[in-house]
Amino acid sequence: MRIVCSYGGKEFVFESDKSQTVIGRPQPGIVIDLNLTPDTKVSRPHAVLSYEVGRYWIQDLGSMQGTLLNGEEIQNTGRRGIHPPSARSP
Repeated sequence: MRIVCSYGGKEFVFESDKSQTVIGRPQPGIVIDLNLTPDTKVSRPHAVLSYEVGRYWIQDLGSMQGTLLNGEEIQNTGRRGIHPPSARSP
């Protein structure tokens, strides 16, 4: 899985062979794969991205400010399919 992030005018790339990636900010006892600190609008943990059965998915993990997918709030809606521009298997 390859994720491109930007914050504060800087862009960085996260790559992992795992089929599931938890994003957010660290919290004792919870493993965060993609640490989005220093963005304080991001919860700990915030969401999980996964690749399963040939599709990518995202699910909000009860974040304080919610998660937008294409401008639509997906908090409390379960797992939602996503379509990256160049979707490839992890």
